[in-house]
Amino acid sequence: MIPQVHQLKIQTNPMPMIRVSLRKGKSSAYKRAILDQVYAAMREAFNVPEKDRFMVTDEHDEENLV
Repeated sequence: MIPQVHQLKIQTNPMPMIRVSLRKGKSSAYKRAILDQVYAAMREAFNVPEKDRFMVTDEHDEENLV
């Protein structure tokens, strides 16, 4: 007799993580506007759920951002 195999279905919804690199000195309003637009594009293109937002900004000196 062949033993019955039970498969465990694990449903995961990966949280998208976005990292945006900017030149140092940008205002908070500028950074917020960039992140808002990236988030809107992700929601439209990838069906990211509302409020599923994990974004990080990095700021670099001009000579370190090529």
